Amino acid sequence: MAKLALLIGVSDYAPGLNPLPATLKDIEAMQRVLQNPQVGGFDKVEILTNPDSYTMQYEVEMMFSTRVKTDLVLLYFSGHGVKDDSGRLYFATRITRKNQKGDLIRSTAVPASFIHEAMNDCKAKRQVLILDCCFSGAFDPSVRIKDDNSVDLQNQLGSEGRVVLTSSSSTQYSFEQQGLDLSIYTFYLVEGMVSGAADLDRDGEISVLELHDYAANKVKESAPNMTPKLITLKDKGFDIILAKAEISIPGQKTFIEQPAFDYKELENYREQLERQKEQQEEIKRRQNLHRSNTLKARFSRLSQLLKSQKWKEADEETWNLMFEAVNSENDLFSSVQSFKAFPCNIIAEVNDLWLKQSNGYFGFSIQKQIWQEAEKEAKKSHWVSQQVIFSRKVSLSSVPLGAGSEYKLSPENCPRGYFPRRGKSNQYDYRIGWVFDWQNDFWVENFEMMYSRLCDCGI
Repeated sequence: MAKLALLIGVSDYAPGLNPLPATLKDIEAMQRVLQNPQVGGFDKVEILTNPDSYTMQYEVEMMFSTRVKTDLVLLYFSGHGVKDDSGRLYFATRITRKNQKGDLIRSTAVPASFIHEAMNDCKAKRQVLILDCCFSGAFDPSVRIKDDNSVDLQNQLGSEGRVVLTSSSSTQYSFEQQGLDLSIYTFYLVEGMVSGAADLDRDGEISVLELHDYAANKVKESAPNMTPKLITLKDKGFDIILAKAEISIPGQKTFIEQPAFDYKELENYREQLERQKEQQEEIKRRQNLHRSNTLKARFSRLSQLLKSQKWKEADEETWNLMFEAVNSENDLFSSVQSFKAFPCNIIAEVNDLWLKQSNGYFGFSIQKQIWQEAEKEAKKSHWVSQQVIFSRKVSLSSVPLGAGSEYKLSPENCPRGYFPRRGKSNQYDYRIGWVFDWQNDFWVENFEMMYSRLCDCGI
């Protein structure tokens, strides 16, 4: 039986990706811990720094393809994780680039699917993958192979235990703290093994599950926005032992005879983390105060616009307010899931203002009622969809001819539930110029998501 590891760190990148100087120290720290006989006890720990995509794939394939059944193989990656326009995960290399449209040039990066295949073909019964990068939670074996009884997972995977430790979820950015030597996630992995603190059951051994639990809890304390994950196949891989730990005797100070890491260095790093945590909390407090004051000002402006019956301007201010509430500078509707980000109290307050000033004609709750009406009609018609019926009910097609360019959108000439809504003016009407068109509009096409949020909020 052999214990082998390949540690990959990418610190230098082409324009478009920020350099990550901590990654090289990450792999050096991991190497010292894993190859120390008093801690990791690995037989061979190789380092690969700043590879191109070909070299990285070659080294990964060689490591996995030459293993035998009794081996323990560990692959560690510290660097940028990137997604293509289809949401597929890639590991960035020093040559990774994007084209003029801002899309990933996939041949310059290593796809997560390649790692999957290399692990699938590996004969080693114990495999560990540690990813300290953005979106690392997107690397999930369940996406690749599902146990639908149509394949023999045990034989196909060639392992009795495969486990993946990730520094973030599939939608999160993992990050290194400025001014710190190691990435946060890697630091706590190292600390947990060096100090023995990750030996949660105090049996003298540190399993993958124990190391994950220790590092995940510590990371959440220092960086609440990060959510480390542990991914396994069929609950197997939890019991893989990665390191040894001394068993503490009450009243007796323990030590490691051959230190894998300088304890003073760990303590200095911990102090740096605490200072950065305090600074981040102060910044967050100030940001929340600023956001609170900004929201009050926006609510006041929205109220004034509605009282003045400036419906179109009020609609624009509504979405400025909604985006401010979730601290987003971008249009959240680039993802339908973003509807779920809107706070219930903000939605309710905005809805009440619209209802009050329009005498119950405009508002989210009115749109919800119309959506429910459309559902009933769709069930009766059998051939017209709920979405189409909804769009017809809130479109301008039924508005009578107006008086020309001075024609104003109001409860008197707009369909019930027309406002508030979100979208660009994309239909020209000679009576009033450019107007909102519900048909073929993102808002109406995805109103079901907003409806779900309204239901969640009890609106």
